[in-house]
Amino acid sequence: MTCAINSFRLGRFYLVVNMLFSKVEYLTIFSAIIYGIVAAEFFYGWGSLFKRDYKNVSIFYLGWSVLEFAFLIDVWWGSWIRTSKLSGAIGYYMLALTTPVLFYLIAVLTFPGKDSPHKFDVHAYFVERFPKFMFLFFLTLMSALFNSWVFHDYVFLKGETIIILIASFFTMGGFFWPNYSRAVALLIAAWILLLGHAVFLNPEFPENLNTQFSHREYLTIFVAIIYGYVATTFFEGWGSLIRNSKLSEIHWYHLIWTIFAFLLLVDMWWSSWQKIELLTENIGYFVSSLVSPLIFYFLGITLFMKVKEINKPVGVHFKLSSPLIFRLFALILLVNIFSSVLFVEHALFDSKNSFRLIGIIFALIAAYKKSWRIQTAVLVIAWILYFGHIVFDEVIK
Repeated sequence: MTCAINSFRLGRFYLVVNMLFSKVEYLTIFSAIIYGIVAAEFFYGWGSLFKRDYKNVSIFYLGWSVLEFAFLIDVWWGSWIRTSKLSGAIGYYMLALTTPVLFYLIAVLTFPGKDSPHKFDVHAYFVERFPKFMFLFFLTLMSALFNSWVFHDYVFLKGETIIILIASFFTMGGFFWPNYSRAVALLIAAWILLLGHAVFLNPEFPENLNTQFSHREYLTIFVAIIYGYVATTFFEGWGSLIRNSKLSEIHWYHLIWTIFAFLLLVDMWWSSWQKIELLTENIGYFVSSLVSPLIFYFLGITLFMKVKEINKPVGVHFKLSSPLIFRLFALILLVNIFSSVLFVEHALFDSKNSFRLIGIIFALIAAYKKSWRIQTAVLVIAWILYFGHIVFDEVIK
């Protein structure tokens, strides 16, 4: 009798779970989190560059780091085709996870640790480890090729295969015969191959594809994880201020600006729902949706200092960093104007973009006029514009 009751309860549990999530959705969410963690590693590395924790950062180094991230985005975009087969066997699922693991190793190798002596010359660091980087890149390409073969992707076409094989040949050349001039040539060739793949071999997924997870949902999860990671910089920053309150006086002016920045981030995530319809049109829309959270990440790490590292009061830190902070605010609003036009969300000079244009003007005034009174006035105006925008949106609904 007890066994029968337990079986009934277990069956009811599985029924409820299946109503909430299919197994494909369940497994895909975990994969998305893994890919999001890898993307966050790039954000963290670029944040260290932005804070100037690293020295001697070259265009060559930046070009490779951005290429790696672009390749990661390209792989995530196309891997949706495999979601329907992830639940077939655990071997399939583990195979699909080899690619993000390799990307994570690439990211770790690209950015030296915060306490590494190599942070004082990251260009030399990267050149020295270039053969290892090429070997990991080769393994990643082989993983993508093997995944396509095992999962029988319809995108496994001659053009796709040729590009991967050419890229693999180049990476092996960089591994066995490394030198700086050849590495620069490989960087240019890699960008040509990646952009050519994105433009000319961008897959058009069939509408009748039997998946329990739409491509739009698949991409949106990744974007949501990125926004969530950016939000944690604010939580971490506020937590650091609380923990180190004896070392740093919590300044009300700085605190209000951080709250405003966080609410602006939430507002932009709220309104970005209208853009998901076009995310699957082409990979360009998907990449453009990641620009705003990246700039917000730079804003977050600029607003919050590491108290123990620079040993300055928060108010002093904000005053010294205010030109950069207000430029980042202006850039975020400008990117959102272009994004709204690109996604056919709003006309260039409609009501919402008018609020953003006014915000850009006042942000630039605060950036170039370092007067405390002017910046305080801009703070008041920013809050008025923010609530005015929210109220106006509710009225016109």
